[in-house]
Amino acid sequence: MRSARAFGARHPAQYLEIRYEDLVREPRATLQSTATFLNVGLDERMLRHHELDLRLGDVDRYPSLQGVRQPVYRTSVGLWRTMLDAAQIAQLERLLGPTLATLGYHADAAASAAPVPAGRSL
Repeated sequence: MRSARAFGARHPAQYLEIRYEDLVREPRATLQSTATFLNVGLDERMLRHHELDLRLGDVDRYPSLQGVRQPVYRTSVGLWRTMLDAAQIAQLERLLGPTLATLGYHADAAASAAPVPAGRSL
């Protein structure tokens, strides 16, 4: 993330940061801002990518990539809370806390997956 954001700071016309949480909560608005950034029109097919028969390179070869053929879904937001125990979460928070804060996320396990409001810290 640091490298990507450093690149974005040097080349803002070539960098757009998108939050997955925004995409699942407001897909049309997120795709519209992405299309605008790319200087292309929003195509309704972007919202129905899962209905299209697209050739997607290696996706068919790897079961872990099959999600790209599914509609955008909210179930993966915060999924880490059910997959990690308290000790693992604490360790990740120690390691990733500053990065999460920079990205605007709460660091504690009870917090929502939503970004922290501007001006607030961990």
